[in-house]
Amino acid sequence: MKPGDYLLCYLTRVSRWVGLLEVVGEPFYDEEPIWSSAVYPSRVPVRTVLQLAPEHGVPVLNMREELTIFRGLDNPNRWQGPFRGSPNQWKAADGEAIVRALQDAQANPVARPLGRLGKRGYQPADRHESSEGLVVVPEDEPEVVEEAKARGVPTLRFSTCC
Repeated sequence: MKPGDYLLCYLTRVSRWVGLLEVVGEPFYDEEPIWSSAVYPSRVPVRTVLQLAPEHGVPVLNMREELTIFRGLDNPNRWQGPFRGSPNQWKAADGEAIVRALQDAQANPVARPLGRLGKRGYQPADRHESSEGLVVVPEDEPEVVEEAKARGVPTLRFSTCC
């Protein structure tokens, strides 16, 4: 990854596109814990270009006709492969289609229930300004929020594919 690249934000469990990030600096390695659950040492500075609430996210299955990951499958349920090993580089046409869908969802929000998979502890995000820009911290993990606040660490809770 390099500055100027974009990261598509995908929310697992509910299979929705929820945001777009722009890489604004060089990748770096840092073992300083961000979350108590694990160390994620491979990092890249980003800025939020577009962010949707999960209820307004773009369902990936609504894009079956547009995205190449759905073509030529020997099993219709095997489309999830590209999401499991993120970050992955996507074909330009797929990335552009997803960005258009995100922009349309932002301009014309449609609330869609999250269903049974999306109900597990979801709370609206807590937003903070930092020297790094806007930081979004989920409120459903209070110990993580407190840890991040105490350290002054910017955190983003997105699964990303580029």
